[in-house]
Amino acid sequence: MHLRIRLPRISAIALFATVVAASALAQDRVEQTRQQLEEITDALASAEASRTALQAEIETLSKDRAGLNTKLIATAGEVQASEARISELEDRLEELGIREQDLRQALRERRDVLAHLIAALQRVGRNPPPALLVHPDDALASIRSAIALGAVVPQMRGQAEALVADLSELTQIRASITSDRDALTRQTDSLRRDQARLALLMEIKHKQIEKEQAELARLQEKSERLAENAQSFKDLIGKMEAEIDRFRTVRAQRAEAIASAAEDGGSAINPDQYRSYYASLPKDEPAPENPLVAKSDPNRIAPAIPFAQAKALLPMPARGRILAGYGDEDSLGDVSQGVSIVTRTGAQVVSPSDGWVVYAGPFRSYRQLLIIDAGDGYHVVIAGMDRVNASLGQFVLAGEPVGSMSAEPVRVAASVLSGGKSQPVLYVEFRKDGKAIDPAPWWADKTIASR
Repeated sequence: MHLRIRLPRISAIALFATVVAASALAQDRVEQTRQQLEEITDALASAEASRTALQAEIETLSKDRAGLNTKLIATAGEVQASEARISELEDRLEELGIREQDLRQALRERRDVLAHLIAALQRVGRNPPPALLVHPDDALASIRSAIALGAVVPQMRGQAEALVADLSELTQIRASITSDRDALTRQTDSLRRDQARLALLMEIKHKQIEKEQAELARLQEKSERLAENAQSFKDLIGKMEAEIDRFRTVRAQRAEAIASAAEDGGSAINPDQYRSYYASLPKDEPAPENPLVAKSDPNRIAPAIPFAQAKALLPMPARGRILAGYGDEDSLGDVSQGVSIVTRTGAQVVSPSDGWVVYAGPFRSYRQLLIIDAGDGYHVVIAGMDRVNASLGQFVLAGEPVGSMSAEPVRVAASVLSGGKSQPVLYVEFRKDGKAIDPAPWWADKTIASR
């Protein structure tokens, strides 16, 4: 009877706590909105200055091929690093969200225990019962106080301690979610800035090769006709090699002329020249992480080192999860002759090696296909892209951006269902003298090479 009389009072106190919490939440939202408006205003105020500075930098780079290539590779690396970090944050937020829901469900299922604990707190005249599902922090403090004062009867102590653990974890998870969401927002903003910068750099890069467009247009037209009749990568490579030979010969003659014109008579591919070039860079210029990129002349028009000697030096063309490696069973039940990488939508794709583009365009169900002649009978095949930025006959550098994945979920051969949504898949294949080979020894990332 005594307990029945107190129940209306408990409900009134709980209702009051809920109203106060709602009011505080509304004030928090107003303050948050005000802060967001201030941030937007500051961003708009500095946008014009940033655009002017970037435009000046781009104009300078357009006159400096080596500097442009360096910036292209560095920016592509930053884009890929941001993509990887965003994926990690999204996965962590998903895990935290699931755990939060589990804890909330557990608390809902233990309402009776919570009610008994609150009644015990009231009997000793302590703090009024908080709105547990609105403010777990308040409940946590109250229960801890009750335990410390011995107000909870022994048979309820174990249940109280379990609730303390759950409420503590729920509070920590909420703080982690808030922190990770803020980090995700910052990383996404950084990625967008880098992508815009990369788009401008690639536009300048393509303007630099406009002098060769007439010859490239002829080759591109013929490559499309050949692709329609090609039955495989091997067939396509063979057909294109004959057409690209003349263009590559012109490139080689140009490289030889550059080497002959050097006063010291040294080779156009001189490691000492690479080291002196990078030593002359400003100290605040971040050095490329990949060893092949770091020691290579960004102005080169021939491979820095023979492909066979580039083992453990090549960067992966995209960041993501390995779906199938060389020799694994692929999604169709066949033995994979390359590496399949599940990427983010819109992921940046870079060239894993130096080489000449012998094919760039659509090919069967592989969406956009890129074939790079790395020299000495080696070819790199990259398939599944939504857009290719490299041109037929162009010499590309290791780490240079050459394309991007679909910006929207796709449902084609180059996609995979993951977590209820379709994600793009990039396929990479190394070939030697017309046969697929295991690319693992060439990757600089040892975790991939050890698969």
